[in-house]
Amino acid sequence: MVDRGMATPYDLRERGALSIGATIPALARMEKEGLVTHTIVGRRHEFELTTAGRRRLKTDWQRDLDRHAPTDFDDILRTAYLNWLLSGPKHAYRFLEAAGKARRRVAEERKLEAQRLLSEFAASSNANGYRWMKATAEAARAATEAATLKIIRRELGRRSR
Repeated sequence: MVDRGMATPYDLRERGALSIGATIPALARMEKEGLVTHTIVGRRHEFELTTAGRRRLKTDWQRDLDRHAPTDFDDILRTAYLNWLLSGPKHAYRFLEAAGKARRRVAEERKLEAQRLLSEFAASSNANGYRWMKATAEAARAATEAATLKIIRRELGRRSR
């Protein structure tokens, strides 16, 4: 996103929907690794990719993504967007497809867990009631996220033709 003109933590918050609390430490790590440079212009802290940062962006981002696939929904959306920016809609489409399948698996796992906990809860109203409610909510959330990713993927598919 820095390479796409979001050069300040404020830009990353406002245009990239990233928190200041997450971006400042990440930018500091990137600066320490020599991937970005940091200048202060007035009160603004501006970052720019270095040659090493551009090289890593072109060569390593996909490998890094494969090792650390996001599970948080916002992170999935940001990663899909970065896939789109860096490699085009077809790559974003494939990423969203895989992320949707993963969210459906989570939904099924949590649904099974909720069913198990419900049977325990039915046997004794004091046992696992909260855990059953939480597993039920997590199953519904993951299923909704999977359905939402399918809608987004369908729209990307239209744009990649």
